[in-house]
Amino acid sequence: MNKKLLTVIISALCGCLSITGCNGCGGNTDTPDGGVESNMPDYTDRVTATTSVPDAEGTVHIYNITETSDYIMRNGYTDYKIVIPVNADSRETLAAEEFKSFFKEATFVTLEIITDAAATWSAAQKYFVFGDSALRVPAGVTADYAVLDVQGFVIKTVGKSIFITGADNYGKEGTLWGAYELLYRLFDFDYYGTDTYALNTDVKDIGLYNYDITDVPDFQYRIQGNGYIRYNTNTRNRMRYANSTDYWVSGGKISQWHNSFEYLPKATYQKTHPEWYSDDGSQLCYTAHGDADSFDEMAAVCADVIKTELIGDPYHNMLSLSIQDNQKFCTCAACAAENEKYNGSNAAVVIKLLNGIADKLNVWFGAPEGEPYQKDLKLLFFAYHATNTPPVSHDAATGEYAAVDDAVLMRGADSANGKYVTVAPYFAETNGDYTTSFFDAASVNAAYASNLKGWAAISSEVYCWFYQTNFNYYLVPYNTFNAMQDTYKFIKNCGAKFLMDQGQFNNQGESAAWTTLKGYLTAKFSWNVNADGETLIKRFIKGYYGEAAEAQMTEVFNSYSVWATYQNKLLGYAGSRSVFYNAAQKSLWPRQMLIAWKNSLDAAEKALSPLKVSDPDGYNRYTQHIGTERISYDYLLLLLWSVDLTDGELAAIKTQFKNDIRLSGITRASETMTIDDLLKNMSLN
Repeated sequence: MNKKLLTVIISALCGCLSITGCNGCGGNTDTPDGGVESNMPDYTDRVTATTSVPDAEGTVHIYNITETSDYIMRNGYTDYKIVIPVNADSRETLAAEEFKSFFKEATFVTLEIITDAAATWSAAQKYFVFGDSALRVPAGVTADYAVLDVQGFVIKTVGKSIFITGADNYGKEGTLWGAYELLYRLFDFDYYGTDTYALNTDVKDIGLYNYDITDVPDFQYRIQGNGYIRYNTNTRNRMRYANSTDYWVSGGKISQWHNSFEYLPKATYQKTHPEWYSDDGSQLCYTAHGDADSFDEMAAVCADVIKTELIGDPYHNMLSLSIQDNQKFCTCAACAAENEKYNGSNAAVVIKLLNGIADKLNVWFGAPEGEPYQKDLKLLFFAYHATNTPPVSHDAATGEYAAVDDAVLMRGADSANGKYVTVAPYFAETNGDYTTSFFDAASVNAAYASNLKGWAAISSEVYCWFYQTNFNYYLVPYNTFNAMQDTYKFIKNCGAKFLMDQGQFNNQGESAAWTTLKGYLTAKFSWNVNADGETLIKRFIKGYYGEAAEAQMTEVFNSYSVWATYQNKLLGYAGSRSVFYNAAQKSLWPRQMLIAWKNSLDAAEKALSPLKVSDPDGYNRYTQHIGTERISYDYLLLLLWSVDLTDGELAAIKTQFKNDIRLSGITRASETMTIDDLLKNMSLN
């Protein structure tokens, strides 16, 4: 990091601290608690940019919207009705119900829901038509799966009606996402967290617009990575996440991850087929120890397991055969030879097995017994730990990646030619540094970015599992804010179709350490990697913490953002496996800085005081959110600086910390520790 950039960071940071109440820091010297110089130029508004690279290409977010002279509602009255298919899917029904509910909240008008069997089409009719309705045909509204895929939607005005629909085949979620988009267009609807959303209310007039919208998420499969979303169905839906079980084939035998021994249980096969397992028994042997006939039988058994799964669950289209959750791999002579042949990649033998399984499934799909279950099937494997390196060659001069040979080109779907199975890698890199963009060629991510480009060269689809929290310290901020969007752009450019950015996945209730903001940005960027991050951050802070507290919360977040960059670049809170970094270090969290942030959060609460009378529910909600952010700074003060606090300060912080924890509903202090155990360990229970 150059000195000029360092000066800018410290100048901005210390100016911010002077605003937020950093007292007792004089002269150009270090503070006694390891702080930074303080009499720098005044802090000015920091642009909280979240991206520094060009927009990703190949995205589909087409919004053609023009005014008309007509109205949906005039002076509080409307003739519009909601229409759903007579055989509506549950998600189409939910789309209509959600639209009806928020429309009523915004206007005090209850829309009637009817089926298309009771609706007569003409251009003069006034309908909101949801899903794969029969009315689409005479209205000429199409929803092409080839364009929309499983999650995209169309919103189109025809005559005086508005159609909202996903694709014909697997696009039912798209109809739901389209409902939320239309609510945004009509009432500025936006969902921030489990108890807070934006919605204009007391609306009397709504103009009719000519909508011609085609919006396709940049990652078709988006899995929520934080528990506050995962455990709340409304939050998950309204942030446009489907539950992972909405994708996953679940016939009852195979789980989602680390399931290779479920396909080939040791108790069933190890005595008769010891060659199917690594010599130490920790993984499968994906070559059957070099026995070609046994390898073919191995693929046939795995294919039969998948057939059973598909018969038990004909609705979903994704499953995996993935390595056990350890860093070992088979070291037999056949596997070692394949590893050497494919430039040190263990994954080559995994690909060959899954390609063999895909070939058998394609034959079955084309036969009478398998035809009823024929679908666009995704067969995934973990590119993880021992299998994270792709079997490719790399031309350093041209930057091109290519398969070592055709045997490791992964099978792709081509239903017109009897191919229904797509084999794809599920790239999960725990060694990465998620404080740093994957575009950063000088970071540890360079090797992992190279691997990802290699996977993209040999697979038609790439699936990504990333990480966005410190798994040892849920209560301590982990800075992915200035890397997240760039990394999403990187994987979009690599053809990624699936994103799971794992955060505090097992923590229920609210989440500290700016996690709720991170969850909001993850939802927005995973839909549109080119979205305006600065605008999103400003919108969230105003909406989630309350307009009266916006200035103080913006100051604290901006100050943290500057300091986090300093932590990453000069203090070591970065690097390989930074998601497990020891974040409880005094040098990372100067006492006066923590106190300054805490004081600003207290001031934010005070700024909300007028709401106690005018909006008591809002007051309680916003102050709880502010208190949840304060948890991080109180925790660090108690953990690192308790001996430097007066008895009165210590007692006040302990009381506030426990109270904020209780109101937040936080259940985990880390991936492996409950919040109750943390409080007990700190003698605060």
